[in-house]
Amino acid sequence: MKKALILLICLLSAVATWARFNHTYKDVTLTYDIIDNGQCVVYACPKDVDNVEIPENIEHEGRMYKVTAIGESVFSNRSSLASVTIPNSVTTIGASAFKYCSGLTSITIGNSVTTIGRSAFRGCSSLTSVTIPNSVTTIGDEAFFECSSLGHVTIPDSVKYIGKVAFASCSGLNSISIPDSVTELENGIFCFSGLSSVRIPNSVTTIGEGAFEGCNNLTSVIIPGSVTSIGERAFGSCAKLVAINVNSNNQNYCSINGVLFNKDKSVLYCYPMGKTDSNYVIPNSVTTIAGDAFSGCSLTSVRIPDSVTAIGTHAFYGCRSLTSVTIPNSVTKIDDCVFFYCSSLTSVTIPGSVTAIGWSAFNSCSSLTSVEIPNSVKEIDVGAFEYCSSLASVRIPDSVTAIGEDAFYCCSSLTSVKIPNSVTKIGWNAFAYCESLEKVYYGADEPIATSEGVFSDYSKPTLYVNEEAMNKIKSTIPWSKFAKIEAMKSSYELKYSFDADASTATVTGISVIADVENVDVAIPENIEHEGRMYKVTAIGENAFENNKKLTSVEIPGSVISIGHSAFYYCGSLTSVTIPNSVTTIGEFAFCNCSSLGSVTIPASVTTIGRFAFQDCSSLGSVTIPNSVTTLGSSAFEGCSGLTSVDIPSSLTMLNKSVFEGCTGLTSVTIPNSVTTIGHSAFARCTGLTSITIPNSVTTIIAYAFEGCTGLKSVAISESLTELGRGIFRECSGLKSVTIPNSMTSIPDMMFFGCRSLTWVTIPASVTTIGWEAFLSCSGLTSVTIPGSVTAIGRHAFCDCSALEQVHYGADEPVAANENVFSDYSKPTLYVKAGAMDKIKATVPWSLFEKVEAYDFAEDNSYMLLYEYETITNTASVIGIQAKGIVDVVIPEIADIYGDKCTVIGIRSRAFAGNGLLRSVTIPSAVRDIEPGSFKGCANLETVNYYPVTVNTTTGHHANPVFSDCPKFKNLNIGETVQEIPKYMFKAIDIETLSIPDNVETLLSDCFADCYKLAEIRLGRGVRSIECASFALGSDKGIAAKIYCNASEITYYRGFGGIPIDYMPFANRLISSIEFGPDVERLADYAFTDVSGVSDIYCNSTTPPMVANGNVLKSVNKSTCTLHVPAGSLELYRNAYFWRDFYNIKGDLSGIDGVVVEDDTHMEVYNLNGLKVGDSLEGLTPGFYIVRRGTTAEKVLVRP
Repeated sequence: MKKALILLICLLSAVATWARFNHTYKDVTLTYDIIDNGQCVVYACPKDVDNVEIPENIEHEGRMYKVTAIGESVFSNRSSLASVTIPNSVTTIGASAFKYCSGLTSITIGNSVTTIGRSAFRGCSSLTSVTIPNSVTTIGDEAFFECSSLGHVTIPDSVKYIGKVAFASCSGLNSISIPDSVTELENGIFCFSGLSSVRIPNSVTTIGEGAFEGCNNLTSVIIPGSVTSIGERAFGSCAKLVAINVNSNNQNYCSINGVLFNKDKSVLYCYPMGKTDSNYVIPNSVTTIAGDAFSGCSLTSVRIPDSVTAIGTHAFYGCRSLTSVTIPNSVTKIDDCVFFYCSSLTSVTIPGSVTAIGWSAFNSCSSLTSVEIPNSVKEIDVGAFEYCSSLASVRIPDSVTAIGEDAFYCCSSLTSVKIPNSVTKIGWNAFAYCESLEKVYYGADEPIATSEGVFSDYSKPTLYVNEEAMNKIKSTIPWSKFAKIEAMKSSYELKYSFDADASTATVTGISVIADVENVDVAIPENIEHEGRMYKVTAIGENAFENNKKLTSVEIPGSVISIGHSAFYYCGSLTSVTIPNSVTTIGEFAFCNCSSLGSVTIPASVTTIGRFAFQDCSSLGSVTIPNSVTTLGSSAFEGCSGLTSVDIPSSLTMLNKSVFEGCTGLTSVTIPNSVTTIGHSAFARCTGLTSITIPNSVTTIIAYAFEGCTGLKSVAISESLTELGRGIFRECSGLKSVTIPNSMTSIPDMMFFGCRSLTWVTIPASVTTIGWEAFLSCSGLTSVTIPGSVTAIGRHAFCDCSALEQVHYGADEPVAANENVFSDYSKPTLYVKAGAMDKIKATVPWSLFEKVEAYDFAEDNSYMLLYEYETITNTASVIGIQAKGIVDVVIPEIADIYGDKCTVIGIRSRAFAGNGLLRSVTIPSAVRDIEPGSFKGCANLETVNYYPVTVNTTTGHHANPVFSDCPKFKNLNIGETVQEIPKYMFKAIDIETLSIPDNVETLLSDCFADCYKLAEIRLGRGVRSIECASFALGSDKGIAAKIYCNASEITYYRGFGGIPIDYMPFANRLISSIEFGPDVERLADYAFTDVSGVSDIYCNSTTPPMVANGNVLKSVNKSTCTLHVPAGSLELYRNAYFWRDFYNIKGDLSGIDGVVVEDDTHMEVYNLNGLKVGDSLEGLTPGFYIVRRGTTAEKVLVRP
């Protein structure tokens, strides 16, 4: 390459000679660079020049040269330059050619110019207009940046590219015409310009970061259907922008009332800054608020739904009118600068789900007076509450380990602060210039040493510390710098009411005597009053209500009831001991005890009142004993930290909202005693992934699982007789659902907003489909409506944008409103042939543009749908019609309208989400199975797999064929299979796997992420295992056993390097490996990545040959035991590789020592000599020794 460049330079030198000299034209002398090929470039001009006309040709030494370019920076910083005429000969205007020509008012660009270079006219602040000729194809970065007087620009169709910041800060630019030739609007292209209107053409696919940021005159914009990407802050800080409207054909974005979302409305990108509404409710579909989404808006309040899990940086930056905000329990981090400069914000609720408060999250929230930081927070980042000048108090919980630099810098109203023992790091200036600070509580027994700059004033505040740590405090900086240091003392007095007749007392309140930060209360079992002893049997209503200093309480065994609101809003309460004597926990008893991490409810409790533990956001787990017969409504509502709960079999009803908003709850088991699930019982449990509703349940009341966005599958019991509306509304992650034959109606809004639902079959028992039943199921591709349906509500299937097939089996089509569906052009309607005429005469069915006749399946049967190629007589399965649970056998040959077609493919989504499929048999001729073909088949149990070899195309890695099939346990690999394809059985839940002798190759990732796989048997035919065939992620899964009888097995790398994560068994825990008697050789890298192996069994009497040390490389030969045939012990002890094992046992003794009682009786032994039975029936596939009489033989039991 280097030689070629040198040669090229030499050749150029031979044909061209550069000369530089001055030339005067119309009284202006310019300097040119001329080459002798007849072209020249303007190189320089004098400083004092006002009007310049560049000639088209110039003469030099008797020869004419054409001026073809204006060089870099030729006229830059010529403030006196007023006008320039560029001739038609010029093709290029170089970078910075006229940069900062502040006096330039007029310029004529010739028709030959193709390129306007970077910063060519930057800072030409007097330039009022410019005509860009049709010859220009490229406008470089910053080309017209800071041309503040430029009023209008027409960009011709010839332009293909407009660079970054090309027209930025053109404050006078009020309109611009963007041609259809432009496909990208680069970063900052029009930012901070004066644009009041703009038309984005249909050719544009990308709108870059900050493209229109700061366009303060822009009032509205329309995003065309072509746009696939919109960068951050694309429309940020546009002060008058009131609406961002999106073309309905756009497949990536949409808008609601001018607010920009992604297509499925799960991400809110931009709330226009110019909107004048004071309140806004974010839709429940939203899971992410993008960075800068609300930046600078004038809202006073905003409701964030529990569906939101992430709030991006600067999301509410500069919302100076925002007064309050409640962050939902689903959010885990308050990101950097989220509420920076929200100067009217007076209060904020941080939920127990939040673990970190980011950099400058609440910086300059000057009206914020108080903040409650929950026990879940571990880090308060740099400047988190900096310049919160009204913040008077703050409680830092025991969970916090780090307080960043400037965290509370200049919080001038802060009077006291408690720094818990858990803190191990405090940054510089963390509490500097807190001018009102009077008390600092520091409870560490081992004080941390840090910079003396943590505080700026050590003379005014008093430092309160544990008395035992006083000496260490006085010798550790910065604590030793305090002028006043005192020991903390705890003192309190309980208040009682007395029942003289019963000699019992009730705790009615508490008085804290000393001015301390934490109070730990121990309630006595007996109390003396007026010379008489009283037993404390109750904690009265509101006894400790709103006590912010109470951190723990011990309740004695004499107490039998905890009253209404007894510990209501005790935000610092971290632990409570409830004795076995308590029978009743009253309503609101522990409501909003946001720091309460755990609670043990004793077996004596029979009643837990309404709202008893509501919003205990730090509560991690709870066991409700079988003694509880009443669990009040909303008892655990809003317990966002709750990850598991044991519901007792003593309950028959789960009351209203009992676990609503428990966003950390991932799974729940409902006992068979429960008959009713109440209104919103599990609503907004966004972490819940699966739910099994037992047969005992007969009633589910409205909205029971609404907003459970993590719920992926659900099986509805046959026993259900009553269902309320909206039960699964906005369960956006729900992929499959089985509707039982017992259901006669699908209630209103039942699956509203279930955007991941791809396939649904409505059973023949259903007569009514309610209004909005499947509204906004944007992933739904196929639906089967039985002929039994006599009523369909409005909008039942509206906004199902992916819908391709509607199967309607009625002989007498039901008439319904035309808005049952919103799109009648895309999906194909399949109907009975005999009903075709009535269909065409009945709304809404007559509105479908594509209607085809098809025969419908009988009960508990199915019919496959195909696409086929008449030239090759081949077909692919594209869908299925089914009634009842079915076992599908895909035929080798399909009869399609009389043609015999070989079935060679299964298309994507052909069976996806089908809850009726129990088993499937895939024939040997199939050679193409697309990604996600069987995804979400909730009841699929068995796959019989016979294809010889299958092509797996792009997409299988992220969308495996059988993903989300929770019951898939049985895989039978047929005798025709030669190769297991890539990703084919990735992420399935089988526990045992037997690869038959006919299989030769296991391609990469074919069984990756099968975490439950406990036994792997490799047949004698296996020759090659590719990378990551059985690999797992970070979780090693359960310990698995490997049996291998392949005579020779290799690891095919396919590339040069050997990353450990690409090894066939990467990250998988292996307990033992057994090599069969046919194993002859272990090739390079065979089993190199297995870990945890304690035993290896070699049944071959001759030690298998080993290629090199990479074989079984991860096995620890000093701890792993090698088991070999007794007669081959010495051979193994002297054989290469095998001799390195520290412990070799000759204990594979075959059938030695077996006593035979008669000649006909069969006895079966494994290869270790252990008897396993008297028959081969039911044995795990593999080799066995069979003894009959005096003879013995080795037998292979096949799968």
